[in-house]
Order: sequence, then C-alpha cells, then structure tokens
Amino acid sequence: MDRVPDTPDPQTRTAVTRRIIAHVRRGQPRLSEPIVRHRGQFCYVSALLPGYREPAPILRLRYQGSADRWAIGIYLASSDRYTEAELPTSFGPKTGTPEEGVDDTFILYAGPKTGHLQVSARTRPQVTKVRNTSPGEPLEIYYARQILRHFQPSGN
Repeated sequence: MDRVPDTPDPQTRTAVTRRIIAHVRRGQPRLSEPIVRHRGQFCYVSALLPGYREPAPILRLRYQGSADRWAIGIYLASSDRYTEAELPTSFGPKTGTPEEGVDDTFILYAGPKTGHLQVSARTRPQVTKVRNTSPGEPLEIYYARQILRHFQPSGN
C-alpha cells in the first residue's frame, strides 16, 4: 500500500493556489487577489480587506493527502494564531476542499459572497442558535456567531 505524502507536491501546490485565487475572485470581487503561500504541509491565505492597509491572514489549510482534502483552520487575531478547532460547528466538517475553506473563513472576515455565488448550505447555519460568548471563547467566534445570525433562513 502506498504511503500518503506528508506535503503536497509542487503541481498540487500550484493547482491549489490557482483554485483559491479563482474562487476568491468569483466570490469576493471587491477584494484584491489573495496571497497564497505554502510551507510544508500548510497553505496560508491572506487578503487585503476593505479598510486595511496590509493583507490580513485569514485561512490555513493543512494537507490531508489530496488536492481536495485539507483541514480548515481560521486565523484568530486575538491570539495571533491559526486554529482548526474553533470554526463554528454550523459550518460542517473541519476538512474540505480549498474552496470550502475559503467559503468557511472568508465570510467571517470579508462578509458574505457577492457576484454570482450565493452563501452555500455549508456556511449557512441551519439549526445552530447563537449563544452568549462563553468564558475563553475568542472574540472573533462570538462576532462570527452574530454575523451568521443574519444569514439564518427565515423560520429558524
């Protein structure tokens, strides 16, 4: 049985970079081109957000052996670190394609998608209720919950 590589090969890195840039251009046209960097098993994505002078870190993907399977981590400015454990549970699994990683994290920093793309079922809360911030909960997650309340389908 072949062993799964620990890091993506150069072709995978190039393909994933192109996919991320194209997806952000389609879904977030008001943003400039994202900055995509690869280091070891990680792919880091930053973007120049409206009102910022410098690109802000947003997303870190951790390679899971396939160009379509990455662990999704969000940047927490309050602690200056990335975490895979603190995406709101309403987003679904914490692994997915690079495009799902962009969808799951960019909405928290850059707002809902614009253009021809719609908020996906994966990023739209279904049953999750917004609760008060709990002790130790990062402020970004609390604010994300507040933002996502506005995207809940009516009747929930």
